[in-house]
Amino acid sequence: MIYVLGDSHAWKFRDNPAFDVRGIAGLTAHGFAYKDRTGSAVFDECVLGVSDCGRNHYSDILRDFEDGDSILFVLGEVDCRVQFFYHHAVKGTSIDELVNNTINRYGTFLLNVPVPYAVLDVPPACLQGNAYGFEYYGNRHQRAFIARVFNEQLEKFCGEHGIRFIKTWSILADDHGFLKEEYAEPDEAHVKRDIVEFIEKELCG
Repeated sequence: MIYVLGDSHAWKFRDNPAFDVRGIAGLTAHGFAYKDRTGSAVFDECVLGVSDCGRNHYSDILRDFEDGDSILFVLGEVDCRVQFFYHHAVKGTSIDELVNNTINRYGTFLLNVPVPYAVLDVPPACLQGNAYGFEYYGNRHQRAFIARVFNEQLEKFCGEHGIRFIKTWSILADDHGFLKEEYAEPDEAHVKRDIVEFIEKELCG
């Protein structure tokens, strides 16, 4: 069994019997931390209303885990689309610094996962505009740049630490780093389930 733990971008795996989806919540890469007081890898409690859900699903997976199982961590590009640009615009923090800090937090969690797992890249910049009215929201080119930098740094981290990294960017992204229309759900933010077969082959091949 391949357990899928992530945010709403885990939805696309629901109809494939090879995957058991857990933890469809507003998780972000920055919402991961390394240890609680017991020394166990958990989600950061500062992410109110989300950390408990994520931590519980993660604990459930470890409890149910059997030989031959694995976990696929699936996160969207909400960090790239909203959080990074906000802190860059308001505080002047460089995109590289914001990305590196988040990769370090996420990576520290990943390095403490005690079972076989893989990490999916984040999807290209979505076609959806500022649907929720954020005060600071990068244009498509800015969001595409941030998503590309994030994936590059995440892939580099995974490579340096022997973490399996599944890449879909070359299939999903157009020449400008935007999500191709043929792979976009009607909300223009999520990726169609068409990509799941490719991911399954990458994991099981």
